[in-house]
Amino acid sequence: MTKGFLRQEENQYLALPHDIVRKMPVHIQQLIGYKLSQPYCGWVDSDDPRVVLDPSLKNATIHYQDKNDK
Repeated sequence: MTKGFLRQEENQYLALPHDIVRKMPVHIQQLIGYKLSQPYCGWVDSDDPRVVLDPSLKNATIHYQDKNDK
């Protein structure tokens, strides 16, 4: 079982309706959890969680840019 202090307090996947999250900028979607973490953690149905918001990304390669990347 996951220790309580290792989990987020509120699961944003369930707390925010997809219709609202789809209207948010991508970087905000990533901040609330719609992003894979290394080493491939945070997936949904063995895919990137943003596919839930935009099914057209299903077969796309999604590149994430860290705010520190230039």
